[in-house]
Amino acid sequence: MSENQTIQELLTKAKQRDIEAAKEILRRISDKMYFITRLYVADHEQARKVEQAGLKKVFSSLKEVTNPEWFECWAAEIVRKEAIAHVLPLEESTTNSNMYTE
Repeated sequence: MSENQTIQELLTKAKQRDIEAAKEILRRISDKMYFITRLYVADHEQARKVEQAGLKKVFSSLKEVTNPEWFECWAAEIVRKEAIAHVLPLEESTTNSNMYTE
């Protein structure tokens, strides 16, 4: 894959199940998605797992992308929600357990 290919070209190919296009998209966005995940998940290994789960949702939903210019923001939102979903149950269980000890 060429560095000169636009995200729109890559998305078109990835939607047609072009593995190389999907790999190039992943290469371009994975560092940013990991950074977003680490904002919510402190542990490196857990953050990688959450990032992978989020990216799996991104790539399984590529057909939903209608505006390629917003792809990265759309992907970031999916990954962010995945990270929040990972953290919230932990916070809720901690809050509930503290409620009974007071």
